[in-house]
Parts: sequence; structure tokens; C-alpha cells
Amino acid sequence: MPRIPVSLKRIPDKKLVTWKEKEKDLPKLKRNLAALMDIMPIEEGQRVPYQAFKHDAIIYIVASLIKLPESVSESDKQRLLSNACFRLPTCKRQDATTLRRVLAAGVRRHLALPVQPYRIIFPLNVDHRSLTGRRWFSVRGLRFQIRSWSYLTDHVAWDEWLQATTAYRAHVRSAVSHSFTPLEAVALGRNHQEAFDKADDAFELLRSVLNLECFGRYSTQFAAPTPLAKFRSPPICGVFREDGGFENFYFETNLARRYDPPKVSHESIRQADRLLHQFGLPRTPGSTMGLVEDAIRRYGRALDTINWPEAFLTLWQVLEVLTYKFNSNYNIRNVCERAHTLLQNDPLMTDLLDTCYEARNALVHRGRFSEDGLTGVGMLKAIVERCIDGVYKLRRVCPDWDSLVVYYKNEPAQSRHLARKKRVIGSIQRMSKASKKKDNGTKKTGTAQPTP
Repeated sequence: MPRIPVSLKRIPDKKLVTWKEKEKDLPKLKRNLAALMDIMPIEEGQRVPYQAFKHDAIIYIVASLIKLPESVSESDKQRLLSNACFRLPTCKRQDATTLRRVLAAGVRRHLALPVQPYRIIFPLNVDHRSLTGRRWFSVRGLRFQIRSWSYLTDHVAWDEWLQATTAYRAHVRSAVSHSFTPLEAVALGRNHQEAFDKADDAFELLRSVLNLECFGRYSTQFAAPTPLAKFRSPPICGVFREDGGFENFYFETNLARRYDPPKVSHESIRQADRLLHQFGLPRTPGSTMGLVEDAIRRYGRALDTINWPEAFLTLWQVLEVLTYKFNSNYNIRNVCERAHTLLQNDPLMTDLLDTCYEARNALVHRGRFSEDGLTGVGMLKAIVERCIDGVYKLRRVCPDWDSLVVYYKNEPAQSRHLARKKRVIGSIQRMSKASKKKDNGTKKTGTAQPTP
């Protein structure tokens, strides 16, 4: 068991384990803890029939009510919470306060674990000749070194990786070696899952940015459906220890029928570098660049699937990200109106958006989607690309969400109304400035001491 540093011991339980909405969620938490105790042994030797569904359902509900430090991954959160719930019956009291204390102790032990470097191998679906002369990609402080397959054979336990992935070698190994270029990243983590999650998040951002090359492309397919992404998700990845020893592997469940090695132009790589550099700059919560990054990630996920209804809804989520703040009051018609603003009220594009809105409602409420689903996806994809580009161009004028809302509210107004608002706001600012000067003068006069 790791030794817990004094700095961690001093952090109160309420800082490590918090309720998302205390007044609203605490009664629900107490109710589910009581239900959990009914299916778990309280005293030693007591036998209670184990109910798997009820147990997992309660853990799922409780996990949604609890917030842990951001450094704790979702999988670790589930594990820590399950352990705490199993220990809860041995405590004198089985309530929310005791759960917080037991869970906080588990979080401290987890955070005290030593952080180790892991070498993560991500095959990038690109022709290696397109990357000639380039040594790495830098994504949010994580460097992806461009390697060769022969380099991996000499520097990591490649034979163990091949043996572990025997079931996938028949149709994946040849595709990986011919259509993918290996990238190696060194990520830190308390376990290989945490390290992989960090590296995978950066790698998916890199791939989504490279797939912006699909901007403006309208696709038609007459054979078996294939994803719209130019640079496909890798079918398999490897995790190795710092010394090169094999640790684990991850694989893609939705394998493509065929993988081709696409080429990437030097201009596309330079544009990707500039955009990744902007994503890596420090920014405040709710910044416009944060919205753009989230939108590009979702755009990339929509291009990865051949399930056209899923792709359509994922693209619609991009519009929601760009037009509505997370956790704000949602209005689907306002999404369309704000998207009209980003489309500069282009008649063709606004009519196309209204048609996509009707298709979205038919899919969500009645489960109906066109048999030629790719056409609808292609239409919405064109709208989403215009909206992403529109918000990106506003990043300097509207650097955060609040200023972006002001733009949405005032951009459709006529110029004379904007001029009137400008005059009124200018008058209010001048009056406020004069009032402050008057108050400052009064304070100075009131505090002046008479001369003897």
C-alpha cells in the first residue's frame, strides 16, 4: 500500500468527494444507499442473495451524483466507488457521510500511487511517405514521435504484442503494417489505463484535426458503406512499459472492411500544426476555442461511423455545442436560429438546415430515417462545417461564450437598431463614469482634515 503524503491527508473529505447538487441529490443518495444495504451483508457470516442488476444500478446512480477530482478517470471512479460500497457494511453507520469518508480514503490511496511513464503505440492511417522529413506531432504538450515498424521491433517487446493479438492478426496485421504509420507517445499514469486515456484523448484530437481535410467534400457511395473519415481509427494499439516490456493492447470494435494508406499534403499538416498550437494555448473555461475544439472532436467521431443515423445525430450535437452552453436551458428552435446566424442567412443553407431539422425530429421522435442516409449526413455535414468555420472566425471578436451569446442576439438586428443600441449603451457608460467621478470627489472632500 502506498504511503499517503501529508499534503493529501490534509485535504478534507469534502474537497475530495462532493455532491453535484447537494439539496437535490442528497435524498436520492440516502435512498439508494439504504437500498444497497438491503442486498449486502451487514454482519459477519450473514448471507444475503446477491442481486447483480440492482447492485450495478445503484452504483450507476450513486456515481452520477458524486464528483471526484479531475485526475481520477471514469473507470477508476467506478472502481473506487464499488470498493467503498463493499466496505460500507463493515462501518458503524451506513449513510452518506460515512460513504464520503470511506470513498475519500480510497481516493487518497489512489492519488498517492506513483506515476509511471508508459509508451503508447498508435498506428496513424496515413502513407508514411507523406510524413517524410517530419519527426513528431505535438498535441497539448504530448509529443507523438513518428516511428517505423522496424524501430518498434527493436525497441519494444513486439513479439509479445503479436502473440497477445493473435486473434486479430489474420485481417488486421497486414492492414496495419501497410496502411498505417506508427506513432509513439510517452504518457504518465498511475496505471496503464490512465496513461492510455491521456494519450488517446490527444491522439483523437490529432486525427480529428487531420480529418478537417474532409471539409467541403460531398461523398456518394455505391458499394458497401465506408466511413467518411479520410484518416481512419486504428484497429489496434499497444501499451508498453518504459523499458519496452509489453503491458496491454486495445482494439477497435468496428473494423473497416478495407484500409487504404491515404496521403496528406504538407499544407494540411501545416494547418493542423497551427490549429493544434491554438488548442494548446492556456484558455479560460467557456472560451470560444474550447467550443471549437469540442465541435471538431464530435465532427471527427461522426466521420468514423457507417451507422448513418448515429452520424447524423452526432453532427447535430455539433450544432448544439456551437450554439448552446452546456447545462443551459435548451431550445431546439433557438439552435436553428443561431445556426442561421452562423450561416449568414444564406437562403440555400438555411432552407437546408430547416430540412435537416425535420429529419432530426423524425429520427428522434419516430425512429424514421431516410434509407439513403448518407445523403442526409452529407447535407448536415456541409452545414456543420460552415458553422464551425463561422465560430472559429469569431474567436477574436467573441473570445468567450458570453460574448458569443451577445453576437447571436444582435447580429440579426438591422443596422439602425444596432446604432440605436450603441448610442444608448454609450450614454449609460458615460453616465456611470461621471457618477463614479462624483462619488470619488465626495469621498475625498469628506475625508479632508482642516488645517490647524
